[in-house]
Amino acid sequence: MNRVKFVFIMIIFFLLAMPAYAQDDFQVWSQVAVKMIDTKKFDLTTFADLRKGHDAEDVVLYFVSEKMAFDLWKYLSLGLNYTYLNSKVNNKVASRSEFKEQHRAEVEVNPHWGVGDWLKISVRNRVEFRWIEDNGSHNTRYRHRWTFTFPLKGMKALQAVYFNSELFYDQAKHEYNENRTVPLGLKFKINDKASFDLYYMIQSKGVSRNWSSNQVLGTLVSVSF
Repeated sequence: MNRVKFVFIMIIFFLLAMPAYAQDDFQVWSQVAVKMIDTKKFDLTTFADLRKGHDAEDVVLYFVSEKMAFDLWKYLSLGLNYTYLNSKVNNKVASRSEFKEQHRAEVEVNPHWGVGDWLKISVRNRVEFRWIEDNGSHNTRYRHRWTFTFPLKGMKALQAVYFNSELFYDQAKHEYNENRTVPLGLKFKINDKASFDLYYMIQSKGVSRNWSSNQVLGTLVSVSF
């Protein structure tokens, strides 16, 4: 019971710590992860994401990633990914919105460890080498995310509660320009090969004092073969 109380105290703390200006747009992110190869030392996963913005009425972004993970050490995983992405941007000259392509090569160094059987900590450190349509290839970006997961026992389908926060740094512009915080995420077990995540995120973008934020309701279906 003490662990359950601690988890919910932490959740309340992070909910209260979120900025009140997260009201610019409501978005829905629908994600699917299919692990095609699952071995002790190597994993291959296909990851897809579809995002609807403008109060969840319009598709604003979608991408597909092929992710290779190398579990060479007990507490460290290395990753190599390729992502093809399309995002909707406003064409001021043509006075219309249109999709622009993006290709990304990604390198990850991801440590992870546990604290007893009640807390799992994982850190994703990613470098993205991005080619963006009409903007060339000088768009390297760094991402750093901490995730704290609290496994739950005796809760039937609900397997864990988690929260995380991710920082984005644009090397080309030399600026920190995005933050994504999940103050509450829930992981449900479907069966031995599949799980379902439901989470709430605040996505903040901007520089200096000019920041705006979106509220995001996200889902993730994970399947392993």
